[in-house]
Amino acid sequence: MKHIITAFIVLITFTSSLIAQQNDKYFEQGLTKLSNNDFNGSIELFTKSISLKATNAAYYNRAKAYREIENYTAALKDLTQILLSEPTNEDALELKTLIYYLQDDYKLMSTSISKNLKNGIDTKHNSRFYLAIAYYELGKADSSAILLELHLKQKPNDVDALYYRSNLSMDKMDFDSSLADLNKVLQLDSNYKDAYFSRGFIKNQKSLYRQALPDLDKAENLGFEELLYLYELRGDAYKELGDSLKAASEYDKAIKDAEKPDIELLTKRAKLAYYQLDDNQTAYDLLTKVIQESKEFTPDVYLVRACAARELKKLEQSETDFVKYSQLSPKSRAYYIQWALLKVEQQDWKKVIELANEYLKIQKITGFARSTGQTLIGRALYEQKSFIEASNILQEAFKSDDENPDAHFWIGKVLIELKQSEKACEHFVKAYEMGLTKAKDELINLCDYTEESFDEEE
Repeated sequence: MKHIITAFIVLITFTSSLIAQQNDKYFEQGLTKLSNNDFNGSIELFTKSISLKATNAAYYNRAKAYREIENYTAALKDLTQILLSEPTNEDALELKTLIYYLQDDYKLMSTSISKNLKNGIDTKHNSRFYLAIAYYELGKADSSAILLELHLKQKPNDVDALYYRSNLSMDKMDFDSSLADLNKVLQLDSNYKDAYFSRGFIKNQKSLYRQALPDLDKAENLGFEELLYLYELRGDAYKELGDSLKAASEYDKAIKDAEKPDIELLTKRAKLAYYQLDDNQTAYDLLTKVIQESKEFTPDVYLVRACAARELKKLEQSETDFVKYSQLSPKSRAYYIQWALLKVEQQDWKKVIELANEYLKIQKITGFARSTGQTLIGRALYEQKSFIEASNILQEAFKSDDENPDAHFWIGKVLIELKQSEKACEHFVKAYEMGLTKAKDELINLCDYTEESFDEEE
């Protein structure tokens, strides 16, 4: 994330010592155009001024205009012209440093600043700070930290230096120190948008999701430019707070803002759609896009798409994805229960039993999860007309979790076949009371219940 430091903005925004009074209408008109953000117009006028009389003031201001239209090569050429006659000119040296920064040429930036310091040139007492930035971007965190401390001893309230020190602390997962620096930055400058974003990020990392949201909102209101990251971070906060719809809205804005498909973000949004929103079509479509756009994604993309495809009755695609996932994650068995549910749709009862048994071999499977696997086996045995075996495994399902409505439903179906209608009806009642609406039909058809009976209960 490119953070344009305040010192550099001041350099570009305000006139410098190089703007001298001249009896040159082109120069004066160029300054007016520059101050009005007419950069191409100012370049034309400064060029005319230079053609009449080449001055460092004209070169400097033309370099500023070139910088604004991102013609860095031309800007550096003008600054070099100045430094030929005034090698210690701090305005030119500082603008040159900015241009290296904007070009992400941190190696050349650090070399240039180091050379200046060696020659006794400390541009406006900021050179150590600029060098710290270059070292930070080059991954030389320790050197950057040393220089920042030296700079902050001279300028303890330099908000940009405090901000970069907070980044160093953040990189070391020292969130408390980072947060302290960001709080100080915002006390000194309440409009420092990057600091609001960073503070929101840290609060998310500390699970302070509700506190993070106002900071992220403030960053956006102040014009924070990296909106993709902001939207995603805000989506993460809403997701953790349980507001899946707002989370989805933020992720959608981030996806729209991305210049190219962000595979991790698309996957995150798809999982939210499948697990929290029961939106199988969105999950399926997004994961299909992930698979089409990249080979760099985690195997669970196939797993989630397989589940979504199953719910959408795309059974062949679901089978293909389960097979693909099993090939990529051969040691995993936790997903077997999901694959078994597909086999239920395909009425492949032998495979249901096989997959559910493999699932039950996982030692950590207990409670409702274990009961679910046992119930699937019980149903498959029922479909195979192995009613005694089905009854036995379904009794085991109750031991794992007697609040499983599907287990009650299928033991009811088994008991009907075993001529134990009274007990079967008791289980259908329990299944219905637990919210399994399909048990209602069994109660009406087999247990002498009427529609009026349900109306009275309601």
